[in-house]
Amino acid sequence: MNFHPRLTVLFLFLFLCACVHSTMGNAQGVIVDTSNWKTHAAGRFLVALPPDAQVEFTAQIWKTDLEWRKDLTQEGAQAEIQKKIAQYKAIQHKTIEGTQFIDTFPLAGGGGVIQRWNHPYSTAVSIMECYFVSQDNKKRVYYYAYEVGKSSFAAGRKDVEEMAKTFYARDDWDPLPTEPGYAFPGGFSKHSGEWRAERAILAFNSPSYPGIAGYFACYSFGKKQGKMFDQEDFNERLAAIASKITILQKGDCVVNGYEAQELCAASTENGRRMYNFDMEIPCQGKELAGPQLILHLFSKRGEQGNGFTSDKEAIAVWNAIRDSIRLRPGAV
Repeated sequence: MNFHPRLTVLFLFLFLCACVHSTMGNAQGVIVDTSNWKTHAAGRFLVALPPDAQVEFTAQIWKTDLEWRKDLTQEGAQAEIQKKIAQYKAIQHKTIEGTQFIDTFPLAGGGGVIQRWNHPYSTAVSIMECYFVSQDNKKRVYYYAYEVGKSSFAAGRKDVEEMAKTFYARDDWDPLPTEPGYAFPGGFSKHSGEWRAERAILAFNSPSYPGIAGYFACYSFGKKQGKMFDQEDFNERLAAIASKITILQKGDCVVNGYEAQELCAASTENGRRMYNFDMEIPCQGKELAGPQLILHLFSKRGEQGNGFTSDKEAIAVWNAIRDSIRLRPGAV
């Protein structure tokens, strides 16, 4: 799934319908009790979800996935490193004299790196397979496969050596971090000052609202961005479903100090009420506190049930999730 804003046919049409008055500017008296909702840390931001929400998290730093290897201890990571070194040394490179293996070096806290060519027919790019170990007594292992160009080996090594010093174990039930840095499942990367590209994607669904799913995404890609309604060709895209949708909520909004735009609409398909809600806060450039923020809530096709008891409840739940999004205190 591409989390750079791509609006569906539904939302593309809504902008053309700006003359239509929103029928649900608020939840019209429907109140969602959020007192027992759980606050989730996603990168440097927070979002609250129903207590039964099932979540899946994707963490990236410098466009590279970061994964907590629950199956590995520190000793197990070292054994896996040695096994992979032997495997790569046994694979002959096809264009140079030598093998897929390039180098190996240790990391702070007992981790390590295997550097190899990313392809047996090319020496343009290498992969630094990093096994970061948390800088605490839990010694958790985090896997990170970092692409490094041939001309940047020294810089790439410095990057991962410095990054290795930032990792600490963290559990869901721990208090929310108050230090600058990036939170992800099972860990926390302490970091402040210089900007870096970070992505956090929290996909979720809640049994309380069957057939409904969503995601909250933070993506810091270092380039200032226009508003959602100003996207190129927005006006011209597929506007053929005017009679099939109901605008529930649309326009500008402010989410805990961030200027946002949202498009919320519903339709009925084969007797089932379908929802597609989208909110976007544009990226502010190379600012740790100013990534692109996206909230998306939608009806899953092929599922049974409407998910919500009414359009009013759908908007009330949406507003509650949206309004919970905020920069974590101390995050930058």
